Amino acid sequence: MTLPKGPALLDRLPPEVRAVLEAQAFALSAERAHRQHLEAEHAALQADAARTAAERAVMAAENARMKELLEELEPLIRQLRLARYAPSSEKLDPDQLQLCFEERAIAAPPVRARGRVNRLSPR
Repeated sequence: MTLPKGPALLDRLPPEVRAVLEAQAFALSAERAHRQHLEAEHAALQADAARTAAERAVMAAENARMKELLEELEPLIRQLRLARYAPSSEKLDPDQLQLCFEERAIAAPPVRARGRVNRLSPR
């Protein structure tokens, strides 16, 4: 015996059984749509996590580079502070200061001190 498929079978069912089956079919369809939405959201979150991890790696590399630069510049900053704020007997000779700039290949703008311009760049 072969059972008829499709709407012909549903038409033969009692109305209350048919209503239950239609409600279950609707609920299943809603669950499928919700699952697809959650899967898409999950994929988007995974992409965001990967992007964030890449940005974090770039920032960590930049942070390390900045720390190295700071370590490199701290002696120069100490010497500049000494030249500016130390008593005159402890001040650096301008040639020593120029040598410090040349060693680090830093171009310094002219510095005004006591009304005159001291050039730290080569003459």
